Amino acid sequence: MNLTRRRVLGHGASALGVGALAGCLSEPGADGDGGDASDLSGYAAFFPLWDWTNQVVGDAGSIENPVDAGQLGHGWSPEGDLVRTVAETDAFVYFDSPEFTWAQDIAGQLEAESNSTDVVVIDALEGISEDHFLSFSDDGHDGDDGGHDDEDDHSHGDDHEGEHDDGDDHESEHDDGDHVEEHDNDPESLSVDEFELLTSSSDVTATWHDDHWDGGVPPVPADGSIELEAAVQVDGEDLAFGADESHQLWARVADDGSTDVLEIESHGDAIEIRGRESGQTRVIFELRRDDERVWDSSADPLRVEVAADAGSGMTAFHDPHVWLDPVLAADVVHAIADGLADVAPDDADTFEANAEAYAERLAEVDEQLRALVDEADLEVAVLAGHDSFRYLERRYGFELHSPVGVSPDESPSAGEIAETIELVDERGIDTILYDPFEVPEGDVPPLAETIVHDSQATETAPLTPVGGTLTEWNDRDWGWVEQMTEVNLPSLRAALEVS
Repeated sequence: MNLTRRRVLGHGASALGVGALAGCLSEPGADGDGGDASDLSGYAAFFPLWDWTNQVVGDAGSIENPVDAGQLGHGWSPEGDLVRTVAETDAFVYFDSPEFTWAQDIAGQLEAESNSTDVVVIDALEGISEDHFLSFSDDGHDGDDGGHDDEDDHSHGDDHEGEHDDGDDHESEHDDGDHVEEHDNDPESLSVDEFELLTSSSDVTATWHDDHWDGGVPPVPADGSIELEAAVQVDGEDLAFGADESHQLWARVADDGSTDVLEIESHGDAIEIRGRESGQTRVIFELRRDDERVWDSSADPLRVEVAADAGSGMTAFHDPHVWLDPVLAADVVHAIADGLADVAPDDADTFEANAEAYAERLAEVDEQLRALVDEADLEVAVLAGHDSFRYLERRYGFELHSPVGVSPDESPSAGEIAETIELVDERGIDTILYDPFEVPEGDVPPLAETIVHDSQATETAPLTPVGGTLTEWNDRDWGWVEQMTEVNLPSLRAALEVS
């Protein structure tokens, strides 16, 4: 792993200029590495995809990761013109998931410019069938050696239930996509604690935290529409909004977005998005009071795609952390090999052989996890952070209790922390797990320290979501397997009390 080179490539576009950087990339041997100009080159959107793609490529080339050590691909934004940089390579490997909007945007731009660039775009999620995906509404704790649960219809809960009419009783304001020019009042005049977008069946599809979205909007059919509701908390209280309320829910196309692909109709308590033609744009959601904007999501406009085949694949309803499950990871690795075969057909057999060899390493991790859970004295552990491990929980049949939700930006209440401490004492849990990416490298999160201080627990241990790498791990040349075997397996043994 070459962190210095990755930093140059990740940030160099702004320092050197796009043309200069693209020129460097067009001469693979010019940096003194002695590389063959015919070697396969490419980018992978975040750490596990980067690691796996390099495992598959082997000696046939080299793949870069634009995300620095200590950062995760989720919620990340590239600096400079990364699209131009990627376009000078042979392949771009990513997850077509709203959790990685920046990667979706790059993939979309590369595909739109397919006549002028030869880069092959590989959606590694195509290796996983849709019924393996976990819904954000699914608790993921059933446990199933078959590898996945049947997806049921999941309700977000009674708190967000509520019927609204189809707009006939509303004086519906219609926004055909043109951005609103009269928005000159302060959008921060309403302090929003939480803003959730929900489908008409009350499934949460996106949550706003700390000036960015977790999740996204499901694809809009090119000849149809989707309807979105919202649940909003202000100062700890649910905000009432609707056509007859003082506040209304609104949406508009971002200033730099395309107004050709969709149109938006705001009913006050719901938003209807109608597809016009295939494509994508960005949408800003608003809260208005007496027709004046009092809050908006302009800090992170939400990507909305209009597609003829909307409704398939991983959508905003799904938890994207499939890479944590070693069984599903093997499917992703084989999908990468299949995609790279389109890039370099002469090396297809090599890619497949490398994928098979690496899948055996993944199978060893799978066996170790099964043995660990079988030998554990506890079936539940406590995680002082957001639970991105639900695919592991489902696969192996244990539970991670967390006072925090799926989003890394959610903050637990005092009551949720108290319930967690009570659970620790009731179950005799001694080791509290935490996500090392949620704090500066080497630190322990205050939440984990609080739980240990106020309970019978005495230890803390890191549990990595393997969505990135740390400087120390990078220096040790650790990949996905090493993060699992050197960090997660020992921590889970301690937390689940394996003798």
